[in-house]
Amino acid sequence: MPGNYVVEETTAPSGYSAPSPDYQVVAVPSGATATVTFEDTAVATTGRITVTKTDNANPAKALDGAVFTLFTDNAGSPGTSTGLSCTTTGASGQCTIADVTPGTYVLEETTAPSGYDLASPDYQVVTVTAGSTATPSFVDTPVTVTPTTYEVSVDKTDNSNPANPLQGAGFALYQDNSGTLGSAVPGATCSTGAAGTCTIADVPAGTYFVVETSAPSGYRAAVNQTVTVGADRTDPTLTFVDTPVPTTGSATLTKLDDASPGNPLGGAAFTLFTDNGGVPGTSAGLSCTSALPAGTCTINGITAGTYFVVETTAPSGYTTAAPQLLTVVTGQVVEATFVDDPVATTGTGGTGGTGGTGGSGGTTGSGGTTDTNNGGSTSSGGSGGSG
Repeated sequence: MPGNYVVEETTAPSGYSAPSPDYQVVAVPSGATATVTFEDTAVATTGRITVTKTDNANPAKALDGAVFTLFTDNAGSPGTSTGLSCTTTGASGQCTIADVTPGTYVLEETTAPSGYDLASPDYQVVTVTAGSTATPSFVDTPVTVTPTTYEVSVDKTDNSNPANPLQGAGFALYQDNSGTLGSAVPGATCSTGAAGTCTIADVPAGTYFVVETSAPSGYRAAVNQTVTVGADRTDPTLTFVDTPVPTTGSATLTKLDDASPGNPLGGAAFTLFTDNGGVPGTSAGLSCTSALPAGTCTINGITAGTYFVVETTAPSGYTTAAPQLLTVVTGQVVEATFVDDPVATTGTGGTGGTGGTGGSGGTTGSGGTTDTNNGGSTSSGGSGGSG
């Protein structure tokens, strides 16, 4: 019968759902056939998981390269792999695992993006329903890169006895500012122990100055040293040698003759005497003897003070020089020059001449006179008188 009718899909085919709305109004003309089309939707039997990966320090930053793998649920922990996985892309930081049978699973981040640590924890429990998409998100933290560090060791020894380790020397690390001493490296210090060694740890690669900031008691600090750390990926060791602080001074004495310029003389013996009110007092028990070619000698180990240096023995053929007053300073060398005169020599007088023989009625000549000059000569005798 012609007219308007409502056609309703009251039962959908198996595996499909009726459209919405599930009915249509149709006009049936007289003597003709009306055609109505219904489009049913296949009923979903699986679900999907779309995971999002972002940066912990910058949540708006999507991360690519994270790999996620789906596991069965083992009481909230990853069980066995389902064989389903996906990898996030940079544009969205997302990836999707499709065709997942409805159920409860564990999604694990099995590979973190380059430069990042895995999420903590690195898995989540996900429930998948048919026709729906689960949307878990994971947040990764950038990897904290800990630079490789090294140790700088110091050996501390005695200049006068290299086998003697020195305790109590303090060292510090300073930046190298284009070859000059820069700022101190915070916390980079050490002090030598009984073995004469100490170590500055956690030193990043670079070039530094190692400075002896405090010397052991009785010693002078050594000069600064530079060290390049990390070039050969080994821990360097530096040796610092300290010089004992002098407690005495020295006197270097030079012996010359009276020529101009003076010639050096060997064999002059000098002795140190105390100053007794401007004159030599008692012997200090220290002496030396000049030697060629320089004609010098040195008295060491002199306690600071004022002394007389007395030439106790002159070189052969010379007289001793007058004593000299010297002031000796700790750690310094005082110098003095002594000039000796040759010993004077005396000549022998000549022999008197013989008088002449007197002739008859003659007079006897007088004897010759003696020359008293050095190496004097003898005068001739007087002549005899006439006969």
